[in-house]
Amino acid sequence: MIGNFKVILGISGGIAAIKCADIVRDLKGLSAKVLVVMTKSAQEFVTPTTLTAVGADSVTTSLFNDKSDMPHIDIAKDAQVMVIAPATANIIAKLATGIADDALTTTVLALNCPLLIAPSMNESMWQNVATQKNIEILKSRGVKIIGPEIGKLACGDIGIGRMSEPLDIIRRIEELTSKRDQLSGKYFIVTAGGTREPLDEIRYIGNRSSGKMGFSMARKLLERGAKVSLITGPTELTAPFGCECIRIETVDELRDEVLKRYDASDAVVMAAAVSDYRFKKPVQGKIKKSEGPLNLTLVPAPDILKELGDRRSNKILIGFAAECGDDIEKKAREKLEKKNLDMIIANRVDDDRIGFDSDYNEVTMITLDSVEKIPISSKDSIAEKIVEKFIFLKEKALRSI
Repeated sequence: MIGNFKVILGISGGIAAIKCADIVRDLKGLSAKVLVVMTKSAQEFVTPTTLTAVGADSVTTSLFNDKSDMPHIDIAKDAQVMVIAPATANIIAKLATGIADDALTTTVLALNCPLLIAPSMNESMWQNVATQKNIEILKSRGVKIIGPEIGKLACGDIGIGRMSEPLDIIRRIEELTSKRDQLSGKYFIVTAGGTREPLDEIRYIGNRSSGKMGFSMARKLLERGAKVSLITGPTELTAPFGCECIRIETVDELRDEVLKRYDASDAVVMAAAVSDYRFKKPVQGKIKKSEGPLNLTLVPAPDILKELGDRRSNKILIGFAAECGDDIEKKAREKLEKKNLDMIIANRVDDDRIGFDSDYNEVTMITLDSVEKIPISSKDSIAEKIVEKFIFLKEKALRSI
């Protein structure tokens, strides 16, 4: 149910913009507050006056002629969802590259809520490799896509590129907002990726973690309305829209960033693959091959999750256990108890089909009184189930008070 939610409707310059009056009218019929942001080209198809007449609470067409000094910031603040319909090939390219040259694109960069786009263009433009690459980039950031559909296009051709119908867009907005308040007001720290411990100024010891699981966790928490700080080791992944992203390399940097935010947090999800060992004394400069054989001394790195568990107070702590061989569940449960966690996610990393670098995994969620196995699934799907389990644990804790 959308009622009382703040919805931003972005309109870019395609013929399908004429359907936006229906979207505004339907959203208002569901008691939503609707703030419209239009590009200059969009106004060639539908006027601000029309959108105001059908119920839009405000219509912004420029960064410089609004009552606010910073309309893009004010519009984005406290929104539950933003939808761009139609989303032209041009606006999709701008979003993928982070261009912010008008009211619509600057509003997107200021968002702290889910973004849904409804592409609309000629079939050749949709199928173009540049457009498809831009869509993949946006999907990787957690942007939701609806359509395009197959039908009669503005040029008269029949093909894919037609914007989804307003009713379908409204239903998708309802899906996105239905869970939006489940974690509203809750602040999560999520760690992701691997750490790197320097040997010298050139080399390091690290691991194969891609960061995909942690990034999926951040996306799913944001969809439920949580505030998220994503602290990640080196990765090529792009942070989801709406989260604070802090990039680190070493265990000490990760520890510092987590502890800096820990007191203000409600929960920590330690999905990062943190180095267990580091070099006792990193070398200044570069070690030369001519120096002969190396004798390297490794010492234990700080156990961040154990430290958090020792001082946890009333926070919920979720850890991950990457294991090999047999007795994975037993090893993970030992970590759960030793580190004073609420839940641990056990997964084996000696199966080439899943785990490191893969988009898929097979895990077991373990709490003190439950075990739930999740068969091979996408990391996004696994993250969804972990968040649902967290919500169950939160509600269970509240019932015991």
